[in-house]
Parts: sequence; C-alpha cells; structure tokens
Amino acid sequence: MALHLALSGIGVMSTWRMDMKLWIFLAIGLVLFYIMLIYLLRLKRLILKYALFWLASSITLLVFLVFPGLVLWLSALVGISNPVNAVFLLFAGVTLALILSLTSIVSQLNNTNRTLIQQLALLEKRVRDLEKPQAGGETD
Repeated sequence: MALHLALSGIGVMSTWRMDMKLWIFLAIGLVLFYIMLIYLLRLKRLILKYALFWLASSITLLVFLVFPGLVLWLSALVGISNPVNAVFLLFAGVTLALILSLTSIVSQLNNTNRTLIQQLALLEKRVRDLEKPQAGGETD
C-alpha cells in the first residue's frame, strides 16, 4: 500500500511546482543560515560536533529546496495528504532530537557542576582545618 501511495505521489510530482517567491525566500534564508553557522564557528561560539548537526539538518532543507518533488514523494509514502505537513513533521522530529540532545548535555553539565562544587567544598574544609592550628599557635 505504501508503494502504491509513493507511486501515486510520483504522478502528482510532475504537476506540482513550488512558488518562485517561496523558493527564493527559502534559498535566501538558507544562505543566511550558512553564513551565520560559519560565523559562529569562526568565533568559536559553536562547537564543531553541534555545527555538524545543524549542517545535516540544513542539508535536508537544501535537498527539499532543490528537489521539491521529494517532499511529495515522502508525504505520499508516509500517507500525509499535505506535503507541507510532511516537512513540518520531519522538522518537528529533528527539533525533538535536538532538544533531547541538549537536555542530555545539560544533565551532564549539571552532574559535573555538582561534583566540582562538592570537591571545592571539601578543599575549602581542608584549608580551614589546616589554618586552624596555625592561627591558634600564633596567638599564644
């Protein structure tokens, strides 16, 4: 059944065309996104492994921009009647994956922070304990 839907989507692809204003808007937005990504990498405000995730998601958008019929095929394959909803669903999934990844990173940083605070407290206690006998000996 999915193959039938996908093949029926291929017939629709030949008649469907993306509006030129939308295509230009998306192309300009993608170029600006790449410029901002490179700028953040050069300033070292973005780590390469996170930049690769953003690069992969933007390449997906570039593929959809260059081959808009692919959106129709994908929506027909999944059984979504409106191709825009298929793109929205795809990027909602990408967004959820990004949020899950960032939540994992924040959790790791929280655990590291807690460990560092505990180690700092132990070191401060050791310093206070070492300074107590000296302070007592100087007053005598």
